[in-house]
Amino acid sequence: SSVDVTPLAALSAEPAEVEIWVATVSYDDGTSEKYQLPLVSHPEPVDSLDHVLLGSVDVDGAPVWIYDALHEKDVTSAWIEGIRAATGTDTGERLRFSRYVEPDDVPSEVTSLVLTGEQSNTSLIYGDLAILKVFRRLQPGVNPDIEIGSALSEHGARHVPRLLGSVTAERNGQTY
Repeated sequence: SSVDVTPLAALSAEPAEVEIWVATVSYDDGTSEKYQLPLVSHPEPVDSLDHVLLGSVDVDGAPVWIYDALHEKDVTSAWIEGIRAATGTDTGERLRFSRYVEPDDVPSEVTSLVLTGEQSNTSLIYGDLAILKVFRRLQPGVNPDIEIGSALSEHGARHVPRLLGSVTAERNGQTY
């Protein structure tokens, strides 16, 4: 088995640099899987993120600490704000934010809390207003949760959460 890690897109630069990377795990039987890694970097260690520290690297002769970005409340608003501001156009960074509701229906300036217990996804709760489900394992095409959620919301289903928006990525001609 081998792992190849490559950058996909920059998500934000403030208050800290957030980038999304893709890890491709290749197995001995010829199959492979892709996983997204939302990463945040800091010039100094962040004690509150010790539990999600991935390591440190030297950049231009200075150490940089790398953490799982989904656990840093100061940067997770980038996903919600991207959806809120979505106009249906590409960001130019291989990411496309789509919004299915009016901008004011997407919460703004609300901090997130990571749900525990999930294994293949990470969900962030923004107060009692929204849940952002981040699929760690990438698979080509439209995710069934988005396809079904969009259809149900479009038809006015009231017994399921309304789909506020989504984020897709382009990589090597494939949409995820």
